[in-house]
Amino acid sequence: MPAPLLFVVVLLSTLLGTGGAPGAATRITLRADPWCPYNCRPEDERPGYLIELARAVFEPLGHEVEYRTLGWKRAIEAVRKGEAHGLVGAAVEDAPDLIFPEVPAAVAVPVIAVRRGEGFVFAGPESLEGRVLGAILGYEFGGAIGAYLAMHGRDPRRVQWVSGVDGALQNLRKLLAGRIDGAYDDRWVIDHYARRLGQRDRIELVDLGMRQELGIGFSPVREESRDLARALAEGVRRLRTNGELVRLLARYGLEELAPEWRP
Repeated sequence: MPAPLLFVVVLLSTLLGTGGAPGAATRITLRADPWCPYNCRPEDERPGYLIELARAVFEPLGHEVEYRTLGWKRAIEAVRKGEAHGLVGAAVEDAPDLIFPEVPAAVAVPVIAVRRGEGFVFAGPESLEGRVLGAILGYEFGGAIGAYLAMHGRDPRRVQWVSGVDGALQNLRKLLAGRIDGAYDDRWVIDHYARRLGQRDRIELVDLGMRQELGIGFSPVREESRDLARALAEGVRRLRTNGELVRLLARYGLEELAPEWRP
């Protein structure tokens, strides 16, 4: 075992033991709203790429991974306050105070989903004039759209927010029902839910030319968080090297992301 990884194993065994007992197994608690295929529902046969990745990294170290769903804003606060260890599907823009691994676990591809045949072309925020954009409260992709949401987020004629669990699914249903003109989210998430509804042929995904590194952010108030982040980064590096990461991405239809993010 490489020395750095051995060091991480020893630290985790010492610091993460239940009740402080050295070497005891720890339950690592993860929270997020369902954002499949990155993280789905805990009871699903396939709970999500990031959940399986976390288990592939932490379970060999002797730790149990527990994943539960909350609304996104509530999940952020739970992790921020130390009520849970990690926020799944998070980017630095979502909560800059969380502790993130040095190596990202995935790359989000922000898009605007529109109804097929409308001929919408994104040419900057000005192209959204006259359209109602649906977004999820607390999601932060940054860039020009982030600035647009910040500027017009209180105007329901321009932006409509959803919150609670299954925000991506809520926005997609609103789009299909004609209640909004675009759903702002990740390409793979929209694709997943549209296929689940049997409505993929009714929508188009407009790429915004952005990419956002994401993964799991750990609580800033738990003393073990830096060790968890370090262990996850080391685990991602290892799984990339031995090919297991690409196989896990392929399991969720995400293999196109393999060359996207930086080592």
